[in-house]
Amino acid sequence: MFISQEKLKYIMRKGIMKKGISTVVATLLLLIITIGMTSLVAGYLFGYIGRSTSNPITVVSSDCSGGTATVVLRNEGTANIAAAPAANQISFTVINANCSGLPPGPAITAGSTATVSFTNCTSQRQHTYRAIGPSNTVQITFFCS
Repeated sequence: MFISQEKLKYIMRKGIMKKGISTVVATLLLLIITIGMTSLVAGYLFGYIGRSTSNPITVVSSDCSGGTATVVLRNEGTANIAAAPAANQISFTVINANCSGLPPGPAITAGSTATVSFTNCTSQRQHTYRAIGPSNTVQITFFCS
């Protein structure tokens, strides 16, 4: 079962065992890396990675006077956003604010804007809310004078 030293020297001289498994592994690794990088580039170029979501919302403007804040939101997406309560809606959470209650989420058709009002806001302070949309979240900040 053992190979004699003479036979081992003969095998090494003839180059029978010169190729190791390391070249096969290296080739497979390079192939896998190449396919992975190609997939990432193709996905980015064709919009599969990092494409815009179906209903992203943005804050167009925010203003506060007399204790009432008016915020204008835009639906930048291609699908309509339903009014609350619905599965496809906008909701609000308080980050650092002092207004009474949270307004209901408005319905916004694709490409349009909607106005939301926050009432009884404390004057001489900054108020910050988070609007949570169907596919993204934006921060709303306004100062009441």
